[in-house]
Amino acid sequence: MIDGETNRLIALVIDKGIFTDGRLVDLALVTQSDAKGLTLSVTVADAKSLPNYVEREFIQLRDAQVFTGGFGSFQASGADQWTLVGQGGGGISQTGSGSLFMSSAVGDMATQTMSNLTESDFMIGEGTKVIDVNGKTIGHISDILTNEKGDITGYAVKTGHLLHHSFNISANVVAGVSHDHVRLSVSEETAKTSGDGGSN
Repeated sequence: MIDGETNRLIALVIDKGIFTDGRLVDLALVTQSDAKGLTLSVTVADAKSLPNYVEREFIQLRDAQVFTGGFGSFQASGADQWTLVGQGGGGISQTGSGSLFMSSAVGDMATQTMSNLTESDFMIGEGTKVIDVNGKTIGHISDILTNEKGDITGYAVKTGHLLHHSFNISANVVAGVSHDHVRLSVSEETAKTSGDGGSN
């Protein structure tokens, strides 16, 4: 989780899965981090009592519609009703995702995402798109690079589908960060040479 006002890493989400929300871990609880993972200063029992990370998407359909697909159908009544979708929802997959088991929402609708994050904070992680100054997607985040205080110093970026290639980009070439992408102030070529770690 990143503080949108200071651009600092302030918390991590652990144990997030398909059927679980995950837990918010304050960086002060992290005693060590390396390629093998994280070490926390709390017991397993205490970790289970950390606050949940919650994010839910709701849709509001403009007209009454029935969706079929997956293992059944779903009927929604119209513009006066907000319907929970995705995990724990009413049988409709989240917008922008495909599911073999849930119906897909298609058509004229409004969407809203609710979370227990503050308005200025946002979540990014592995798989977040990286877009250069020309609007080209140049890869996806594979790691967030920080100093000991939690300041973001750069990002490790992975490219390619079959033959993966990785490189680091410096935080100095980042123009902005949102929940779904990191936008750069430079071209792909310049970004690839901006990181301290080079590429491989």
